[in-house]
Amino acid sequence: MRRVHYAWVVAATTFLIVTSPRHDPVQEAIYFHRKLREAGMPFGGVVVNRMHEAAPPDARLPEELGGGLAARVLTSARELAALAEREEANVAHLRAELGDPPILVVPELEDDVHDLEGLELMGDYLFA
Repeated sequence: MRRVHYAWVVAATTFLIVTSPRHDPVQEAIYFHRKLREAGMPFGGVVVNRMHEAAPPDARLPEELGGGLAARVLTSARELAALAEREEANVAHLRAELGDPPILVVPELEDDVHDLEGLELMGDYLFA
């Protein structure tokens, strides 16, 4: 009887790998996936947390910003776009190395998740 119960627990268990879209954590996720596979453990997919999204920088900023502030805003927008592009490449690499598993992406949120509202927001991304 115990053996049947144990088999049910193993069959109902699967591992999700949670990572950020940065290079080093993606490499660790690839390593951990390999270890799961070597151990014959069930793998369900990946959650990529804190993914940056950026629209292309818009050079048409309001004149009220002034030249110096407008230049800094454009620089910041370009840096965010470059970061988002690197993260997209890292996730593409992760997907290719793991054989195109199911991947859920959670964007970088404005605040840390520390209350029920934050958990509800995370739930929207994870279970939508």
